[in-house]
Amino acid sequence: MRKTFILALSVLWLAIPHGVFAESYYVSPSGADSNPGTSPSQPILWIQTAINKSKAGDTIFLLPGTHKVKPGDKNITFSGKKGKEGAPITLTTAGAGVLVDLSGAEVGWGGFRISDGSEWIVVDGGGDPNPFDEFSYHLTLMNAGYESATGDGRSGIVCRPVTIQGAAHITVRNLFGKRSMGGMGIFGQATRNILVEKCRLQPGEHAHDGGASHGIYVGAGADDVLIKHTFIRWGGDGRLGVQNNHGGDKNVVLEECFITECQGAIKAFNGGGVKVKNCWFWNIDEKPGLQGNYAVDGLIRTPPAPDFIAKLGTAAAASSVAKDASAKPGASSSAQPSAPKTAAGSLGEGRALAAAQTPPQLDASDSVAALQKLIQTAGTKNGLKLKLKIFGSLEDVGFVSAGPTGVKVDFKGNTMPVRWKDIESQDLAQAAYTLMTDDQEALFNAGRIAVADRNEPLYEKIFNRLMEVSSARGMSLDDLKAGR
Repeated sequence: MRKTFILALSVLWLAIPHGVFAESYYVSPSGADSNPGTSPSQPILWIQTAINKSKAGDTIFLLPGTHKVKPGDKNITFSGKKGKEGAPITLTTAGAGVLVDLSGAEVGWGGFRISDGSEWIVVDGGGDPNPFDEFSYHLTLMNAGYESATGDGRSGIVCRPVTIQGAAHITVRNLFGKRSMGGMGIFGQATRNILVEKCRLQPGEHAHDGGASHGIYVGAGADDVLIKHTFIRWGGDGRLGVQNNHGGDKNVVLEECFITECQGAIKAFNGGGVKVKNCWFWNIDEKPGLQGNYAVDGLIRTPPAPDFIAKLGTAAAASSVAKDASAKPGASSSAQPSAPKTAAGSLGEGRALAAAQTPPQLDASDSVAALQKLIQTAGTKNGLKLKLKIFGSLEDVGFVSAGPTGVKVDFKGNTMPVRWKDIESQDLAQAAYTLMTDDQEALFNAGRIAVADRNEPLYEKIFNRLMEVSSARGMSLDDLKAGR
């Protein structure tokens, strides 16, 4: 009977879902490490103490106030800590107003570090912040190594608010990293399956801050890294939004991210490169802002539209951002609430960025006429394929020749004339791009048409090609698109 009872208990134990016995720990700047930390009324003092106690399925809540690095520690670290799939170790906030001052972290060790084989760790600042509004973030990490060095001497071993090295299945979301030697570092062998989402990284205190470094550094060994809905601003001189240049890393994706006021947006050499998917880069000093091994699938060089910004977060400030961004130029001051005067990088400046208006519709009729004349000089191109409308349908045709009245094409073995007036402007621009790949005037006029038609994919293709032929002409086209 006793054996049966013990067996029944054993079966019951195995049947209990994993995580039922997960613990919650609370950390407060006014807490004490002698407290159990299992309730808000008896919180632990140091974040590191709570991390050391944690196991798979546990959650650490940071209470409002200014938290610091424990004296004698090099950083705050998850070192060799292992959560499990479905039961990660989670660090989050118990509400707004949580600041982690990393000025006590040792340079070269990363202010907040996840490393040494750690797995299934989630750092989630909580709330629903809007990346364009720093005051919507519950969790702010700052002062990582900022006072420890000066100028570009910080370009070597740096101290970032967050460093992920030799760790897997890591999620970092909803946090604001500012005033530090860098934004975030992701590197090291066995570093894989990393998600960075809805973060705001602002290393510098202003544009060209020589004491700041890159926004996100992805180094050797990192694999399967997705960076999404993240705002990067104020990388220092010679610094970039995203840097990926030591090789061995692959499948690094930047999706729907925002990079502004950095010297460059992306630098990717020797590794698997960076895939840019539907991102916004604007006010980048070095045009086009992308260097090395990268692939682009959607890139816009003006701030995102107000309605898109509003969808990024449901914080109260998000509606204000969208409202100000949608204000029309020339409206009365009563129709455009002024942004509050706040510190550098504030909501007011975020509103100013978002409020940049889309340039007015461009009249590109002169470029259409110019392309018609330029294509007439193209000569025979041995059946080079174009897409033109034939009998009302867009078809693949072979180019034969062009004259004052239109072009002649080969369609299913028959030579057919297509009048200039029957060729849509964007099809004309695409034809010029295909036929005259090294003619900067043809490419410039094709780009103007793409701007007028608001055809971003066509524009980006033409712009990148024009930059290869003539960077000066390419920058002129980009200025025209931005309304400068």
